[in-house]
Amino acid sequence: MSGDPWVDFTNFQEDLSYWDFAYFAIVTMSTVGYGDIGCKTVLGRIFIIIFIFGALVSILTLLSHFLMLHLMLKLYLLVC
Repeated sequence: MSGDPWVDFTNFQEDLSYWDFAYFAIVTMSTVGYGDIGCKTVLGRIFIIIFIFGALVSILTLLSHFLMLHLMLKLYLLVC
């Protein structure tokens, strides 16, 4: 049994609630990965690889914007 459409589309895991998904997304984005919930299908693993890459790029972009804002504020306070 697999969740992959090309094998058999029955889900291997029990039903996951919205909060289980939110917990899994946050744990995955933070790269902690406790292992209590995980992807068991090829399609799910491909999705999670793309999701992790996108999350890391988003977090790094956000951090760089905050750093730039901090440096600009420090420069502004130095000039004034």
